[in-house]
Amino acid sequence: MLGEVAARSGESAQAAAHFHAVLAVAGPRGMRALEAHAWAGLSRLASAAGDRAEATRLAEPPPRVPRALGLIVAR
Repeated sequence: MLGEVAARSGESAQAAAHFHAVLAVAGPRGMRALEAHAWAGLSRLASAAGDRAEATRLAEPPPRVPRALGLIVAR
């Protein structure tokens, strides 16, 4: 939530810090939906900064996330 608020307020660096904090907490605890949300937030930040390659890389979460959520990822 704090990452989203910061991102929408134009505070990209603060938003990124919040999203990274979420990843540090959510990943080890198996909170895959929250982890996926943080990856998506980081991807949006990169896209807004004009870094399309990084946005694309971040838009694809680690393979364990979709599987843990029961999602099928088509390639």
